[in-house]
Formats: sequence, C-alpha cells, structure tokens
Amino acid sequence: MARTTLGSGRMIEQTSVQISAQRERWQAERELRYARRNRIRHIDRLLDELEMLNIAGSRWTRSMTFRMG
Repeated sequence: MARTTLGSGRMIEQTSVQISAQRERWQAERELRYARRNRIRHIDRLLDELEMLNIAGSRWTRSMTFRMG
C-alpha cells in the first residue's frame, strides 16, 4: 500500500510538472500573439494619423494657393 502511494505521488508530481510546463508554453504563445496584434494596431493608428495629417496638409495647401492666387 505504501509503495502504491509513493508511486502515485510521483505520477501526480510528474503530471503537475507537465501541466505547469504546458501552461508556460501557452502563456508565451498568447503573449506573442498579443504582441503581434498590438504592434499591428499601433501601426494602424500611425497610418491613420499620417492620413489625417496628409488630408490636413492638402487642405492647407489648397487654402494657401487660393489666397495667394
């Protein structure tokens, strides 16, 4: 009986270690996915800002051309 308990305890410990390792891998994968998503969102925001600046610059140029012309 004691031998079975020791063997069972060892199996539970090994399983626990495997589960912990798998959880760490999943966490690392999730962080990588979120990092990619966040990087894409950041680039998208920068492109939006650039587009707004381009539109504003275009309007300003037309306005100045109209005033000077």
